[in-house]
Amino acid sequence: MREITEVEVILEEMDEEDTPGALLETYLENFDHLLPDWLKNFLREIEVMTKEDFEELKEKNLDIGVPDDPWFNCDWPTLIPRLLYKMIHVFGYPIIKTFQSRHGLFAYFFRYKGHIIRVDDRKGYLRFIHRTVFPVGKREETSPPEDAEKVLDEFWDNLTRFALTVTPMNYAGALQYL
Repeated sequence: MREITEVEVILEEMDEEDTPGALLETYLENFDHLLPDWLKNFLREIEVMTKEDFEELKEKNLDIGVPDDPWFNCDWPTLIPRLLYKMIHVFGYPIIKTFQSRHGLFAYFFRYKGHIIRVDDRKGYLRFIHRTVFPVGKREETSPPEDAEKVLDEFWDNLTRFALTVTPMNYAGALQYL
């Protein structure tokens, strides 16, 4: 029996009503002039992955996630609500709100500097996972890129700074700083 790929699971669990990425473009258009340069640069390097991105991977017979992919957990309780609030208002709602194993409650997938990074909720903390792309059936023979851990750390550092930096947010048509 053929093993189901992570890409297939993602496509099955994906919420089609959401349009990830659209909010990020709007956020940058509206608030670019109010953001620090480091944050503008970081947000411009992020692409929120969509259903089409995963369908393209499936068509190319590619999957994501190898055993040695770097990951870490964020269990900073005071940061998590602020970070999630900002992520929803800038990146949109997560494209997955459950996961096949029922361990995750939501998941975002980002392309950042040529890498795929998954951010999900796991038992009350946030999990950041690098996801290496590989041909289906070649999971065990594939290693993460040499810079995978460095890129994951950089993504986390910038996302944390974003959460902690006071930035403009559009909440129900009203400008607020959070």
